Amino acid sequence: QTAKEVTGHARLEEIMDIWRELMAYDPTDPDDKPEWEGTSAALLAQMNLHEGLRAVLRTYSPTNFARALNKLQKEGSGSFMKGKQVGTRYLWLVQLPKQKKS
Repeated sequence: QTAKEVTGHARLEEIMDIWRELMAYDPTDPDDKPEWEGTSAALLAQMNLHEGLRAVLRTYSPTNFARALNKLQKEGSGSFMKGKQVGTRYLWLVQLPKQKKS
């Protein structure tokens, strides 16, 4: 477990969990969606919109972020996301949690 925690993909999975919580959707809002879809570069840009995540994402370029997402998925982590080829682009579908009621 300790070895897994220090790996890059475990770190990315933790970052993704934080981002997903920030992006939680409201099921009562018809404009809100239960998933996010886009390229790895668009995902990295979207995650960087959150000031608290910028510092931990600073080490990722769009290329190594895409590689890290692929590795996360191949190693069985990140069950909340899946990638798919659409034409010449590779898109990621990330499931978002429901907003917690306050």
